[in-house]
Amino acid sequence: MYLKRIAWRLGITKKIKIELSELIYERGVVAKKFLFDEYDKYPVNDHDDLIGIIGLTTYDYHILFKGEKVNFFIKDRMLFDKLERGADVIITYREKYKVFFDYTSENFDKKQEVKREFIENIFVNAKIIKEDYINNDE
Repeated sequence: MYLKRIAWRLGITKKIKIELSELIYERGVVAKKFLFDEYDKYPVNDHDDLIGIIGLTTYDYHILFKGEKVNFFIKDRMLFDKLERGADVIITYREKYKVFFDYTSENFDKKQEVKREFIENIFVNAKIIKEDYINNDE
C-alpha cells in the first residue's frame, strides 16, 4: 500500500484506455456529393449525376452527411452510388474517448476513472429512411 501511494504521488500510476460508445443513431440528410479527380484537391463538380463523365482518370467519391448533432464528410463509393442528394438517412456512428484511470487519495485498492476526453465521432453507416418506416403520429 505504501509503494502504491508513493507511485501515485509521483504520477506514475495512471492508465489510459481508448473506449468506443455503443452505436448511436441519428436522423440526417445527404447534404452534398463530391467527385474528386485523383490528382486534384478540388471537386470536379458538386454532384447531382455523373452522366457523361468518361475517361481513364480515377475518382474519389465523397458524401457530406448533415445530422442533428454531427456531420460527416466520408469517402465511400457504394454509399455515393446508392444515396441521392437530399435523401433522408439514419446515420450510425460511435463516439471515441480517451479514458484515464488512477488511484484516488481515498482508495488505493483499485484504479478508478478520473477523467474522460472526447476524441472524435467515427462514422459507421448511413441508411436511407424508407417512407414505410417513418412514424407519422399526427
